[in-house]
Amino acid sequence: MIQNTGISLKQKNMIKHSSCRFGLIKPSLIAGILIIVCFSINAQSSNQSEKALTTSTNTFGFSTINMLDSYLSPLKYSGSGFRYENDNRKFVSPENISLSKENHFKMNFGLTENPAQTSEMWYLGMNFSWGMHHHFYINENLLLLAGCLWDLDFMGKTNSRNQNNPFNIDLGTNLNLSGEAVYRIRTPKRMLRLGFSMQAPFIGVMFVPEQGASYYEIFELQNFSNTLHFTSLHNKLSLTENLSLDIPFNHTTLRFGFRNENLKFEANQMIFKRNDLSFHVGYIYDFYKFEGTKNRAPSGFNSTYNY
Repeated sequence: MIQNTGISLKQKNMIKHSSCRFGLIKPSLIAGILIIVCFSINAQSSNQSEKALTTSTNTFGFSTINMLDSYLSPLKYSGSGFRYENDNRKFVSPENISLSKENHFKMNFGLTENPAQTSEMWYLGMNFSWGMHHHFYINENLLLLAGCLWDLDFMGKTNSRNQNNPFNIDLGTNLNLSGEAVYRIRTPKRMLRLGFSMQAPFIGVMFVPEQGASYYEIFELQNFSNTLHFTSLHNKLSLTENLSLDIPFNHTTLRFGFRNENLKFEANQMIFKRNDLSFHVGYIYDFYKFEGTKNRAPSGFNSTYNY
């Protein structure tokens, strides 16, 4: 008796259909895996490409200044000076574009004279501030910023006519309220940025010696009585206004602006005033810092430090 070892027609059809289903499932499964991998790679690359750049602005300007320092002279001095400012701004994180941090440094130097031009007063001032701003995107072209900055302010002045007390220091630290408006102006060739900012001190501490007290008496004899004063709106008023226009060119962005600074404070029955109006020109650029062990530069970046 001969046994039938072949496969029936029904079994052949079942195997054929199973093979077809497996042949359809296998490419679909591979395609699904490839799509998932591509999405994950794109997500990782997009996350890696999100970097918070630092916007740096450097400006140079010439100022006209009027000042009154009752410790050195009862007369008002006027003259001109030179100003340099550096401002660095950066978002707190690449994902949060509503909050930015800022550090600002400014230095000014100049020469003033009394009304009779018989005495000169040289001055050198420096200010460093750090703070944060919240960004309000009103529409496509208008941006408002509001925040505060903490600063350290120093100015040294010397009067060529004084013999006993020829030098005085303005030293103080303040919490300043800050606001800014930026409006983008579209032109056929480039995008202009018109900016206006205001800053005013709210509370702080300042160093003011008593009338007639010498710095030898203060520092050598350790006589610091009545030299440190709490400041607020009752004894220190100041307003700094800055108007600027940014114009982008092929390889740089230039800034042109005017700055007006008015300061008045009182202590130890003396009045101090300073009015500064300046015109400045500067340039703006964005950069990213590589530093430390966790933020190394990629292999494509060459550095004279990490050679």
